Amino acid sequence: MWEFPVDQGLVLVRPDFDGFYLLNSTAQLVWREWREGISVAEIAAGLAADFGIAVEVARRDVEATVVSWQAGLLAPSPPSVLPPPPAVEVEKADARPFDCVVHGNAMRVFLESGEVWDEIAPRLDPLRAEVTLPARTFHVRTGAGRVLVFRDGACIGDEENAAGARAILLQAMASRGEPAAILHAGGCGGVLLAGHTHSGKSTLCAALMGRGVPYYCDDSAVLDRDFQLTPMPFPLMLRSGSWPLIEGRFPEFGKSPVYRRWGSDIRFLTPRCAPAAATVTALVFVRYLKGAGTQLAELTVFDSLLALQRSGFWVEHSPETIARFLAWLAEIPRYTLQYEDLPAAEGIILDLTAHAPRP
Repeated sequence: MWEFPVDQGLVLVRPDFDGFYLLNSTAQLVWREWREGISVAEIAAGLAADFGIAVEVARRDVEATVVSWQAGLLAPSPPSVLPPPPAVEVEKADARPFDCVVHGNAMRVFLESGEVWDEIAPRLDPLRAEVTLPARTFHVRTGAGRVLVFRDGACIGDEENAAGARAILLQAMASRGEPAAILHAGGCGGVLLAGHTHSGKSTLCAALMGRGVPYYCDDSAVLDRDFQLTPMPFPLMLRSGSWPLIEGRFPEFGKSPVYRRWGSDIRFLTPRCAPAAATVTALVFVRYLKGAGTQLAELTVFDSLLALQRSGFWVEHSPETIARFLAWLAEIPRYTLQYEDLPAAEGIILDLTAHAPRP
């Protein structure tokens, strides 16, 4: 088990499984004592005295915690068997080539017709260019009920649906090397805007871009080995509810095609993308909530990790990178931003970008 102390808690990571197990300060105390061989009864007695609760209640809680660890965190590892490579050919007869240039690099992407093409082609369209000798070649196709992504013939993605494959593809096309971490977040002016789907982060990114704030990403925030934010020069996807807020800032947006995705009407907005990687100056978990006002609140590292688990993130699975990621997270300001009024939210983020380096 890899252990990483953070403020108000402890991060546990199994070498054989991706993902973080987060223990708050009380669970951390129970973990330490239980691993040292102290009995559940003794741990419960100590907690009852510290918190002024009944010993029976403390013991029930400690027992439930230990049982949950034994069923998950400490469960035996399955046999270590590498999955077989996808039993499909890289190329497919109905695949259509899409030539484009990303960060000055010529690329050719073969997209299977149908759902794969519909999901990915609009994201690449603004980058379309004539390519003679591509520096890299990608294929995205279905096989055995999955959607596979190949880079120069090697499978780099095996996803449940085309949306997952699209995320893998765009991350690979934009990255100049293997990333250290990927967050489900947008990025403007060095500020990461994290949140789950429908949280309002893409709308806020588009509004900030309209204010002249350098744009980096709206869905996948790719962090390089130095935890710099990689520019993702692909269109933002905006649902119909946000169109009235954006159309006045981008006149051309109202003329863009309407697509149907996941039961919603959407349009794509071509970004004014920043040309170079950025230093992250803040991490903000955004949530649009009608009728709730607009307010910014600071977060601890531990609470930020809980929020990242809810929104989605990935860190390279090595103790060195995880330790560096946690140190990076501790160094940057962290907030929650609940907003109802878009201009008010813009003003808050503009204040946070005041110290962000301009490209």
